[in-house]
Amino acid sequence: MSTDNGSFDGGEHAALVRKAFGVTLRVALADAGMNKKTLARQAGLSEGLVINYTKGRQAPRLNEFERVAAALGVDSIDLYRQFIGQRDRIRGAG
Repeated sequence: MSTDNGSFDGGEHAALVRKAFGVTLRVALADAGMNKKTLARQAGLSEGLVINYTKGRQAPRLNEFERVAAALGVDSIDLYRQFIGQRDRIRGAG
């Protein structure tokens, strides 16, 4: 539940993180000209896990995030910045 100071409780925050990462990953996949299956293979993750990321059902652990960034050919810091931008846009739209 949102509070007066704009903070989120754990459930809302987790949902925001999952949604923002899903959007970030879909954009990054399109930019890289890559599909989910190829990303999964190159990152050493299951295709189901990558699908869950793109649909906002799950957020990656740090080591998975870094593997995703490497497979996409982007710096993990740049991918994180893109994620933060998406998070802020989603938060502002809500």
